[in-house]
Amino acid sequence: MFGCRVRSIAVCITCLLALSAAASRNLGLAQSESSAQSSSVNGFIEFEGGGRPTERLEIYVQTPTGGSRFRIFSDPGGTFFIRSLRQGTYEFNVKVPRTWPYSEGYAELILLGSPRSSTTYTVTVYLKRKLGPGITGVSGRTMTAQETDEKVAKEARRHYRRGVDAARASKSSEAIASFRKALEIEPEYLFALNDLGVQLTKRGSYDEAIDVLRLAAKLAPKSYPPRLNLALALLLANRNDEAAIEIGLAMELDSSAAEAPFLSGILERRRGNRESAVAAFQKAYELGGVDVIFSQYELGQLYEELNQPEAAARAYRIFLQFVQRGPQAERARRQLKTLDLAA
Repeated sequence: MFGCRVRSIAVCITCLLALSAAASRNLGLAQSESSAQSSSVNGFIEFEGGGRPTERLEIYVQTPTGGSRFRIFSDPGGTFFIRSLRQGTYEFNVKVPRTWPYSEGYAELILLGSPRSSTTYTVTVYLKRKLGPGITGVSGRTMTAQETDEKVAKEARRHYRRGVDAARASKSSEAIASFRKALEIEPEYLFALNDLGVQLTKRGSYDEAIDVLRLAAKLAPKSYPPRLNLALALLLANRNDEAAIEIGLAMELDSSAAEAPFLSGILERRRGNRESAVAAFQKAYELGGVDVIFSQYELGQLYEELNQPEAAARAYRIFLQFVQRGPQAERARRQLKTLDLAA
């Protein structure tokens, strides 16, 4: 599985979430002091909805007015550290590969400093998803024990396993290359088709993902994962009528799974059917609980639109019990404060 769920169904529904093209602005706060007379910065890079990169990323730091611009790199875990900085306002721009489904990140940090002691500041730069709005919380699903690839050529299985390992390490390009190699050997290798479709969807290559996942669904018409992944790709491509068909089929295949009702909620909200969207998100949460916790975030917004402030506050509180960081958590806290003041 890939992208932003609390469990292994990432959907970055962590795989896919409400997304904005604007970058976050963050003000760092002093965390600790030592005897040295210079300021330092502890930096963190995080994906919208949770998680951190597993590759080194390039960061450009703009020093205070009139100062220079310099470049640093994060470590593979998305952290960086800078010493000996003077007071002033610093800007941090994190660059990402073009193939990533995330936009460049931006944050601003004010260093107040002290002439007698050193202050260590903390700043977090969020990378926002490039994908369409409203699909944070569910992602693609990989194959389950229901299927088997025992009859597939060993070399194809070897490439597939390498692709799975690369996908788990968030190395999407390597994963795609390995799945393609597996399919060169076995063109109808269900596992490779499904997982290739997942990675192409994460990358934003929706048309190719849809073609690949249609073939997977055709080869295994009673299998839930390809049908769900196809519905997700269609929804992200704004092919809503086709997505509705696949969502319905996915729910028929596995009435106990929470992802398809979640996607149904996204679709109904897009169509302006708020009551239907509420029912779908409620069902998703009943079936999946914390695994589809973003259903509560969506419900909070819907209840606000329906002028049901108590229900909205309740949904946001449930959401914040499990998601404390990221843009959705920040917005939920702001809305909850507004709702509490209005009560």
